[in-house]
Amino acid sequence: FTHVFAQIAGPAQALTVAANSATFTATVPVGTALPAVLVFTDTVTGAGGLTSTARTSLFVGADTLTVTAASYRLAKSALSLTLSTNALPKGSAVIMATPLGANGAPLAASLVIPYDPITDSYVLAGETWIVNPVPSAVRITSSYGGTKISPLLLVR
Repeated sequence: FTHVFAQIAGPAQALTVAANSATFTATVPVGTALPAVLVFTDTVTGAGGLTSTARTSLFVGADTLTVTAASYRLAKSALSLTLSTNALPKGSAVIMATPLGANGAPLAASLVIPYDPITDSYVLAGETWIVNPVPSAVRITSSYGGTKISPLLLVR
């Protein structure tokens, strides 16, 4: 069998090719939007001339978190969040949120925010998360490396 490795998309990478493998250290130019998508193919040819090509995509860099709602309901002491990420595949990131006080210190333990495939977002709604005192912000982290501190967008 012979292997032919090629990069077909993304910022160019220097491949080190051996008999049946290829390695590289991912680098992206400054200013590249993250995560950068690198796409590679491996075409295998057998003794009879038959070929088969496999394609794989790699994502380099942290994901971007976008908070669309961060609210606190005074009557119930409940914190609600809705956010999205550009991590792929969709729903694969583990999103953690930590309520922060005015001094930036955590007010409660971090909580995993569940993914909703219908809205393609991470949603913690209703009275699921009781937090006291009223947080001033929420620190959000993704298992894909993204981080964000969002102020409360609504206190009611």
